[in-house]
Amino acid sequence: MKKLNRDSKNDNLCKKVSTTLLNIIKLLAMPYELLHLVLRSLDSNEWRFNESDLNKKWITKKGSKLQLSLVKSIKNKHGVSFSSVVLAAIGGGIRKFMKEQETKIPRRFHAALVLPMLGHPEEKLRNFM
Repeated sequence: MKKLNRDSKNDNLCKKVSTTLLNIIKLLAMPYELLHLVLRSLDSNEWRFNESDLNKKWITKKGSKLQLSLVKSIKNKHGVSFSSVVLAAIGGGIRKFMKEQETKIPRRFHAALVLPMLGHPEEKLRNFM
C-alpha cells in the first residue's frame, strides 16, 4: 500500500514538473510569437503567400549566368562586400521579374536571408563563434 501511495505521489510530482516546464517554454516563446504576429501584419503585398498557396505551382525564371569576375570588379570598384553585390543583383532580378509580370512593386518586401558574419574567417566553411 505504501509503495502504491509513493508511486502516486511521484506521478503527481512528474505531472506538476512537466506542466511547469511547458508553461516556462510557452512564456519564453511569447516574444517570438508576438514579433511573428507583428511582422506578418506588416507584410501585406501581392507577393505574400498564404500557407495554402505554398503547395501550388510556382513560377520560376532562370537568367543568364553571373560572371564571378564581374561581381569581384563591382565589389572592388565600390568598396563593398561580395555578398552585397550578389544581394543587389538578386533584388534587381526580383524587381525586374515583378515588372515583367506587370505586378505592382511593393514599397516593402520582407525576406529572410542567411548571410556570413562580419569577421568570419574566409578559410572556414562552417559555423564560427
